[in-house]
Amino acid sequence: MEKDFETVLEAELKGKVEKGQVLTENEQALYERINKGRLTTLEIMGRIFYVDFRMFMLRPHNDFKKNAGIQFADLGEYLSEDKTQCLIPYDPQKRTLADVNDLGQIPENCAWVSFPAPHIMDPVGYARISGNLKDILTTVPQKSCFDAKLVSEADENLNEINFNAVLTKGLKRLSSAENNTQERSRKKGKKMGR
Repeated sequence: MEKDFETVLEAELKGKVEKGQVLTENEQALYERINKGRLTTLEIMGRIFYVDFRMFMLRPHNDFKKNAGIQFADLGEYLSEDKTQCLIPYDPQKRTLADVNDLGQIPENCAWVSFPAPHIMDPVGYARISGNLKDILTTVPQKSCFDAKLVSEADENLNEINFNAVLTKGLKRLSSAENNTQERSRKKGKKMGR
């Protein structure tokens, strides 16, 4: 039944195009996604990624390295509570998730970026897996491209999601008092016996 809805929708959009009717931006994106297989794109710090549900990843454009890209499974710990936004530590050189240390800090050359969750960016791809295209398209329209936003380290959402990511990895986040104690103990050298 789901394929029937997609076929009807495809025919409806194709009919509008053949009659020369102007499609809305969302209808045009839906037409290209269903009829031409055009994947939704996400731009992160000047790099284009495809939202690819067949590979379950954000796949970088023209980068075919094995470890390039961001797996959807890795995004789970960086999702907002309502599961609609991702806030990730991004490494622009490797085009992957950056490593977060046990204090929730990322390397200097990396940045925190925010973007919609994959099922929001590509509802058609998500629906083909979950099998519920009609319901999904009524709540989330298909769009062709998205831009990730840089997030400053002072943002409140960053601290909340960062803390959740640290907890899910099983790492203990230190309070400032514990951190100061550890710093002092590291500075002391090894005691020598007399």
